[in-house]
Amino acid sequence: MDKDSDKEEKIYGSEKAAEYYERVKSFISEFEFYKDDIRFIDILISRFLDDMLKHENLDELRESMIRLHRLKSLCNTLLKNLKQHLQNLGKISESTYKDKIDKLEESQNKLEETVKSFKNEFQNIKHEIYSFADDYLEIKKAEKQAIEEEKIRNSRDF
Repeated sequence: MDKDSDKEEKIYGSEKAAEYYERVKSFISEFEFYKDDIRFIDILISRFLDDMLKHENLDELRESMIRLHRLKSLCNTLLKNLKQHLQNLGKISESTYKDKIDKLEESQNKLEETVKSFKNEFQNIKHEIYSFADDYLEIKKAEKQAIEEEKIRNSRDF
């Protein structure tokens, strides 16, 4: 009976490690996307920063930019940690799984909690910055419309 329970634990351990492996692969894929998304937001800010500063609250925009920079750094660190964790998961064999299960689960749980926190913060910052950009674009649209209306009025006067 002892041998059977040992065998079941090894099988369970292998399945659990495989489950963790697949989840981490999925996280890595997501974080590659987040990295690209952050790069796009950086470009957006860089391109329109001077004009946005004329129309937006400087302190709020600066705070969002600082948070985005921190998030960018965290994204790179998490991606590196996820890739390392994936390698570690790939090295686990059935014979060593029992010895490393506690560390593995602890590491997996910490990574998953950090990923969850990152995702929430990313959504908040993305929303803030897109809100700044949307406000800026609405102002520019209104300015352009006012110029067009002025041109029309001036052309009628001639």
